[in-house]
Amino acid sequence: MKKRFTIILTVLLLSALACNLPAGIEQAPAAQTVSPPQTALETPASQPVQAETPPAAPPAVVEAPSPTPTEPPIDPQPVGIRQGLASLDTYKLVMVTKTSGPTALDHSETRMEMTGDNPNDALVVYNRSSSMSEEDPEPDVSETYQYAVGLESCDGFGEDWSYEALTPAEKELRDAMTGLFDMLVLGPGAQFVGVENVNGIESRHFSFRVEGLGVESGSVVNANQGDYWVAVDGQYLVRYQLLLEFSNSAEETFRLETNMDLSQVNQPVNIVLPAGCQPESSAP
Repeated sequence: MKKRFTIILTVLLLSALACNLPAGIEQAPAAQTVSPPQTALETPASQPVQAETPPAAPPAVVEAPSPTPTEPPIDPQPVGIRQGLASLDTYKLVMVTKTSGPTALDHSETRMEMTGDNPNDALVVYNRSSSMSEEDPEPDVSETYQYAVGLESCDGFGEDWSYEALTPAEKELRDAMTGLFDMLVLGPGAQFVGVENVNGIESRHFSFRVEGLGVESGSVVNANQGDYWVAVDGQYLVRYQLLLEFSNSAEETFRLETNMDLSQVNQPVNIVLPAGCQPESSAP
């Protein structure tokens, strides 16, 4: 089976200008003989001449204060996991999910470790699952590796390997189909906590709770806490943590714990096919 994971014032100016243009007042010239009666334009000699009123000063120009720049709203939703991983050169992604209940003997664990080298089109995925129950307390464990380098791929574990080689057309079709699907990790009603450094990556920390847990079942919720961190540069998921626990009775308790961690971003990595995996024609 062919498998491959390839996992953004207005500044208001008010201006006013007013200018008063005063008119000058003059006296009529005196006659050589009898002075004619004073006119309305003449000032009696017994009264002092009033000084002209100076022009009123124009009102000051008032400018509205510039508004304080605001930061764009913080987006709590990370990009899809595949899209985020595809934006990196190299990385290591670890996802672990543990479940237990209804009894202490009922539990399971799945672990996936994915190391990618995008420039060299190389990927290795390690999967491990284990489970046990009250009826069957013997652990059931399964482990497998999946390697892909260019057109070649190997699946197996230990000394048991299965080799496959794709044609360029098959790889092109596979990559096209892979690009159509992605996984979004949601945190409903997430609240921004702050900016933190996680595995050398500046990240925004968000916290959330799963709504409605125990409403329909009537279960008592013992734990309900989710946190995740999103890279400031790239908006990809860096870390995800979720813990849920609820009880139906003193004898029945269910627990779910999920952790995802992204590390070794853009660090040197060397991915090659295992020595035991090679085409049948080249086998000794």
